[in-house]
Amino acid sequence: MQSKKRFTETNIWDDPVFMELTPHQKLCWYFINDRCDNIGVWTPNPKLIAFNLDIEGNPQQFLDDFLQAINEADELIHVMPSGEWLITDFVKFQYCQKKPLHPNNPAHKSYLQLIKEQNLLSWFSVNYPETLPESYLNEEKKTSIRPLKEPFETYKDKDIDRDTDRDIDTDKAQELEPFKQFAP
Repeated sequence: MQSKKRFTETNIWDDPVFMELTPHQKLCWYFINDRCDNIGVWTPNPKLIAFNLDIEGNPQQFLDDFLQAINEADELIHVMPSGEWLITDFVKFQYCQKKPLHPNNPAHKSYLQLIKEQNLLSWFSVNYPETLPESYLNEEKKTSIRPLKEPFETYKDKDIDRDTDRDIDTDKAQELEPFKQFAP
């Protein structure tokens, strides 16, 4: 298993939401932060949680209660359509507190690749655009599916452009008329 080193927020102990968590829930928060992938995605595993945190009773219920408690004020964990959990501010906190991820940085390249593989580019561009490089935000704008406002508007624009081009061509032809005699 690869060794991972992560930053931890030392002021979390003063956070009102964190103060309301039970000791097992606090430990669960750190467990998820330690066990998630490099962009903060964790696959819930009730058996693993029960074993590592010594949870008695229904571990799935524990995870459900934890998710509700941790997301009480703000969404700190986003449940993805796949059922995996995303720690919402993980990338920002770990890698880009001052600057966005840089596509030429080898480490950042792998994080950006993970974001794409997990189909989280849209989510990040909406919720944490400051973490993505401008090129990725522009890519998302190009590839996102948006309805056209008026489908026929584009044809009008093309017709106007075509008419303008014809006018320019006519003007140029008139300017060049006296020089036609010298043309081969």
